[in-house]
Amino acid sequence: MKNLGLVLLLVGILLCIVSLSMDTSVEVPERTHGEGEFKITTPKSRVNNLGLMNDQQNYILLSCALALIGALIFIFGKNTPNKYSDNLEYQDDYKKCPQCAEQVKAEAKICRFCKFEFSDVQNEIDWDELARKVNEGKNK
Repeated sequence: MKNLGLVLLLVGILLCIVSLSMDTSVEVPERTHGEGEFKITTPKSRVNNLGLMNDQQNYILLSCALALIGALIFIFGKNTPNKYSDNLEYQDDYKKCPQCAEQVKAEAKICRFCKFEFSDVQNEIDWDELARKVNEGKNK
């Protein structure tokens, strides 16, 4: 959850920077008005475009909302471990089913995925440790 919050926070900050640097003006070409001695020429210039200013405002509001939500998730979110991570707390609470290789709770008598029935002896066997020992024996 904290990673999601951090990503949202960074996306919000980047979008805010991009929207603040957005050009909201458009170029107006040189124009000539009137005829004869009443002829007036306006030089080429840039004027603010209300549509672009509205888009910029929307992007700023969106980026602030994303950054705020991301910050709240990052601050108050729990850092949940991945079920396949190297977290030792997790590995003590779970074991791998020898039939389907899914992670199940260590106290489980029946695998919830393939319905494999663990015997009391199998409940005490650390299958990962056994596999490591077998692989070490093959590599020697």
